[in-house]
Amino acid sequence: MSAQPDTAADAAAPDISRQLEALELSRGRAAGSKRNRRDSIDSLLANLSSWDLIYIRNRFRDGKIVMDGFAGLRELPPEVFSSVVPHLNLEDVMNCYQVCRSWRVTWTQGAVATALCRRFFPGLLELYGGDVPDRHVLFLAAAKRYLRRHHMRTTQRSFISWDIGWNSEDFTNRQDPTNDLLLDLGRVDFGYSNLTICYQNGKLAWQPGNCYVIIDDLRTRERHRFTFGIDYISGRPMQLQAVTESLVVLASSMPPYAHSTVMDYGQAIQVFSLETMESKRLSLPGKIASCYAQGDRVVFVTKQGHVILWGWSERATCLEVDHDQLHHRPFGWDKDLGGVPGVLFHPTETDVLYVVWMNSVAPPDTRINTIVVVKYEDGEPVRRFETSIAHPRYQRDPDSRHSCPSMRFTLTCQKVNAYGLHGIGIAQWVLSDDLSYWHSDMDGKEVEWLQVGFNVLTESFIMYEYQSQRHPYTAQIKPFDVCAWDDQLIITWFDEYLIGRQYPYGMQWLNVRNVIGDDYGQRSNGADGQAMRQRRDICAYMLEIGFGRQIFADEDFVIVTTGQGFLVCSWNQELSVPGQVAEEPADRTGQGSWNLPWPHPGEKMEPPRLPSLWDCRTVVSLKHL
Repeated sequence: MSAQPDTAADAAAPDISRQLEALELSRGRAAGSKRNRRDSIDSLLANLSSWDLIYIRNRFRDGKIVMDGFAGLRELPPEVFSSVVPHLNLEDVMNCYQVCRSWRVTWTQGAVATALCRRFFPGLLELYGGDVPDRHVLFLAAAKRYLRRHHMRTTQRSFISWDIGWNSEDFTNRQDPTNDLLLDLGRVDFGYSNLTICYQNGKLAWQPGNCYVIIDDLRTRERHRFTFGIDYISGRPMQLQAVTESLVVLASSMPPYAHSTVMDYGQAIQVFSLETMESKRLSLPGKIASCYAQGDRVVFVTKQGHVILWGWSERATCLEVDHDQLHHRPFGWDKDLGGVPGVLFHPTETDVLYVVWMNSVAPPDTRINTIVVVKYEDGEPVRRFETSIAHPRYQRDPDSRHSCPSMRFTLTCQKVNAYGLHGIGIAQWVLSDDLSYWHSDMDGKEVEWLQVGFNVLTESFIMYEYQSQRHPYTAQIKPFDVCAWDDQLIITWFDEYLIGRQYPYGMQWLNVRNVIGDDYGQRSNGADGQAMRQRRDICAYMLEIGFGRQIFADEDFVIVTTGQGFLVCSWNQELSVPGQVAEEPADRTGQGSWNLPWPHPGEKMEPPRLPSLWDCRTVVSLKHL
């Protein structure tokens, strides 16, 4: 029966040929009239049988009917691609490269590659000054790095236990120990206590005691150890604040006042050089609230709102923070977070700095908060940028102090990717006390997380919206740490809530749901099965080994710390992570779990008591519009 249509259609071929000849004559007579040609075609199709139509369809399918006169992909002007690219994600573009050689040549044209870079990786061209001859090579390299991390290809994982020895199994100190007792120290376990940890560009700094700080380099496997016992003896112990490729920054702690058991940060700062092992001291005009560092530059922000820029080979400069025009606040605006700003660094220009303030607006303004970014050049304010946080169904309620509905905002000011994008802050919408699960097939789900970013190379804002697959106990449970890793979001939760309510995991790994920004494109529709399995394995391992604490992420590593040690993940094929590395089997299939072995226990140890920190979080009560 299946052969009948083809046989009948072939039998009808001569009949169709005669009608096509008649159509050709008719087309020749009506060459000057496009409408007449179409009428002739319609008349022909109306007189054809079903088998005749099947025959014509088969001719089109077999490619025997060639249609000339249409522009191919290579003949299209680059402007056309500018209209097409916003409708594609990164996987679509990479698939277009694989269609054929002519398509690949077309997609690698200079103008097309420029549009792709600006759409999917804003700041990439500006990072190289715009003078990039092979822009398609630059785009392909960035796209492959992103997709490798996003889909978690060629994953390396290791768990490294805390080890306070002069040398450890994974890190080596090039200097000789000043005391032989240091050689006898080994693995430790801090339990559920808070440990002071800082990270930047492969260097992990942590402070297990009041008198020393350890810096482990994940790339070179080197260890540095800085001691400052004299400060502890004098009653002003130093506390770790920041680490860079070349500096370690510490601040003094003030002794508790009368009738107070809480310590506070002081004004004395000590900075160590990782290259020369020298140190320098300076004094701030007020108590330190936060510290930001990059390279050999450090910015100190005091609780009084001072912003002091300091360099290892430069004198300290106090930035102007009350410029009449650039720092103007309309009537009714109030400074949030105590008026203490955040700081963003420029990746290539050392004389450029961005300072971020968060403001609350006055009713009846429907915006919840405004974010102001002021650009500084050579210590002088030169330009102002502004954006706002709003919700389509809620506004600020200044008269309420309830935790639901509300917006929890954390000022992060962290580097998010290598192309100038910094995360200003992360907002969590707490809009319901519902304890039920959210499934991916449910409609009407609320956006639960919002990341506000600013690209210092393109000087533009971007917002990423996220949605959890499970609605947690939002009014009670609070995240321990939230880290933005490019367009992904990694969350760890407080363990006291997880234990009491049998929460199924202590971590969440969220994909971006929507991108808000004129110059930005959503790169991917979501993670595939392999990435979901790996994320589930990582979260399960962290729940078993110890609840995740702080999270650090950059282009090469994702680090999740616990009281027993820290988990290191890398998707860079040119790097090998330290520790007991386990690579995912290449032939792994199905839903089976793949995890690292259980680490050896360490000696129980209590870290130093933390002074009171400046609180970078704020809660805003909301009400319906």
